[in-house]
Amino acid sequence: MVPWDDSSEGSRRYVKGLSAVACFEKNGAFGEVNLGKLKLKTGEEIEVAVKVIKGTKVTKTQLSAFFEEAKLMRRFDHPNIVRFFGVAPQEEPIMIILEFASGGSLKVPHRLQ
Repeated sequence: MVPWDDSSEGSRRYVKGLSAVACFEKNGAFGEVNLGKLKLKTGEEIEVAVKVIKGTKVTKTQLSAFFEEAKLMRRFDHPNIVRFFGVAPQEEPIMIILEFASGGSLKVPHRLQ
């Protein structure tokens, strides 16, 4: 297994307080996205998107790409980009936790309101 080692970036973001991953499942490029709830340090519980790698036999290449995606997403802080909360590498399956954005897939055309 390729470990989540982000020490070169100066900090790590591990996610704690993730509860019940449920409600919906969407297939992505190499993973699934589920709805979960995350308890923030403030005590507030929010809905989050939980991205996990597909399948039980994950290659080192897939795992490495998954962590690279997490490292890249962590760098963005913009109101028009979903917020990155962290990774849960100690869990099986390994998860990337993101802000939940309702409205469906970006692959489906949307009308401006």
